[in-house]
Amino acid sequence: MKVAGSLASSILTSSFAIPNLRNGEKMLKLILADNQAIFRAGIAKVLAVEDEMRIVAQAQTAEQMFMALDKFRAAVLVVAGGFHNDLNSVVQGANRNKTRVVILADTGESAQRYMANGAHGVVYRNVTSASLVDCVRKVARGETWVQDMAVPSELTENDMVGLRVRDRL
Repeated sequence: MKVAGSLASSILTSSFAIPNLRNGEKMLKLILADNQAIFRAGIAKVLAVEDEMRIVAQAQTAEQMFMALDKFRAAVLVVAGGFHNDLNSVVQGANRNKTRVVILADTGESAQRYMANGAHGVVYRNVTSASLVDCVRKVARGETWVQDMAVPSELTENDMVGLRVRDRL
């Protein structure tokens, strides 16, 4: 179901608490914010197949991201490092809604900059599917997580496809 009005077609509706049938756990509601549609779609595809994760919104503008944070009360916001010019306002908006922040940084950027400004996790655009899922799970549990800057040698075939797509951009 789509939300009408200024939220645009990229923001999806959801209920506040989504029970998971296994072990009585709750679903992790996630918001993705990136102005690069190919990365947003790729991250959504990786995370959506996980049983306990649900993408409740995908924002392509800062306005959509802040509206989604207020509306959906997600567990984790995965946001591109360059998505908004004021990282502090992103972190504050997430904190107001008890949402933890994972930064999707460009390869080579310093994770320390993001962590010092309140991010709970940092992954790079070369992240493997398994590492991304691990990061989101750990950040949702209250831990911090920073991807090692080196490209992992144990890339799966799916990750190799992602790398080829990224290299062609």
